[in-house]
Amino acid sequence: MKKTDLLEELRRLKPEELVARREAMEKEALHLRLQPPSQVKNFRAVREHRRNIARLNTILNEKARLAAADGEAGAKGAAAGGQPGREG
Repeated sequence: MKKTDLLEELRRLKPEELVARREAMEKEALHLRLQPPSQVKNFRAVREHRRNIARLNTILNEKARLAAADGEAGAKGAAAGGQPGREG
């Protein structure tokens, strides 16, 4: 799967699904690291998993920041009588 396809797929997921996928990737990365070198067929897989976990964390943080910004904007609108563009 291409990186751009993966990113698009991850951005469509809900935060709960992202957390579940991150946990699964972390478990799989651990199993890859614990294998004896003679059994490892793809040494790049560990690096790819580590980077994909970082991508998941980045997307989760982006979603959290957007949710926090939406919450602040909603609170400001409610304080101003519910009229957008007006500060209280």
